[in-house]
Order: sequence, then structure tokens, then C-alpha cells
Amino acid sequence: MIDVIFLLLLFFMLSSTFSRYAEIGVAGGGGTSTAQGKPDVILSVGRDEVRLNGTSTLPEEIETRLGELKEAGAAHVLVVVEADAASQDFVTAMAEARKSQMTLTVARRKK
Repeated sequence: MIDVIFLLLLFFMLSSTFSRYAEIGVAGGGGTSTAQGKPDVILSVGRDEVRLNGTSTLPEEIETRLGELKEAGAAHVLVVVEADAASQDFVTAMAEARKSQMTLTVARRKK
């Protein structure tokens, strides 16, 4: 009986993988000594809808509109992801917003 247990133990040990899962580096929410205050721009991403400072915007227009706001002195964008937002809508909005080279902060709104 012990030989069967030993064989099972050996089988499971050899069939399991001991490699580590791929790790993704995540920057912590490091506390800074200065308060950031209010964001200059709020980009809200919902299901099939993007709003820039409360105005409905096409995803293709985000880069242009943020560029105009940056020239006017804006430096910080708060990206609010609504609870019903699709992942692709968020990724598209972030890709366009990053082109403006402004500081981005992401927040998620719960239902």
C-alpha cells in the first residue's frame, strides 16, 4: 500500500510545475509630500461613451482636445472609468490620452 502512495506522490511531484507565474510590476500609490489638488481635466469613460470635462467626445478627438487644454495650461488628467465601461473603451481612451503627455491618474467608479 505504501508503494502505491509513494508512486502517486512521485507522479504528482513530477507532473506539477515549479515555475513562477509572470509578474507584472505595479507602481504603488506612493504618497507624495505635496497635495496634488484638483485635476485640470476629467476624462470619463463609460460604455460606448467618452466625456471630456462633461462634454461628449469621440475617442479619436481626445488627443486633439487634450492638446488644446494643455496649451491653455492644463497638466493633470483624471481618467474616471465608469462601472459599465468596456475594457476596450478604457484602453482606447488611455492610449489617446497618453499621446498628450499629460500626467494621468485613473479612478474607477463603483455602481
